[in-house]
Amino acid sequence: MTEAIENPLYTYFQAIGLVIALVATISLLTGGNVFGNMSETLLKSVTDGIRGMVEKLVSAAV
Repeated sequence: MTEAIENPLYTYFQAIGLVIALVATISLLTGGNVFGNMSETLLKSVTDGIRGMVEKLVSAAV
């Protein structure tokens, strides 16, 4: 738990892992169609989220 407090990225990547696991599970249950449709959207949201985190870290450092 102290790792999450010391490093906000740790919590963020843990959340990403949870979302990916959830999407993968749903795709297996529905025959794999969901993952194909959602992977592009998921990738975009993860990329935007990482960009936002980097911007916050940079602005906090400056």
